[in-house]
Amino acid sequence: MVDAALAYPDDTVREAVYLEVPGGTKTLTALAKELKATERVRWKRQTNTRWDERRATVYAEYEHSVIRCVTMARRIAASRGLCGSPHP
Repeated sequence: MVDAALAYPDDTVREAVYLEVPGGTKTLTALAKELKATERVRWKRQTNTRWDERRATVYAEYEHSVIRCVTMARRIAASRGLCGSPHP
């Protein structure tokens, strides 16, 4: 809304917003810049948190896949008489 008020100020915006805000356009521009910076930081934090959660899930899935592959390889080797025990 602040961006729209700054980019396309019509008469209503000028009368309602610019007159009420001390400093007018300059103050609104500074507030818009601060809001964008705050939103950017919040978005980055949320994205990093989601990525960390997803990374932990992917690592766990990979670990289970490796364990299943090793177990299967041991069973195949044991069935062919290549090793003593099919279980790790």
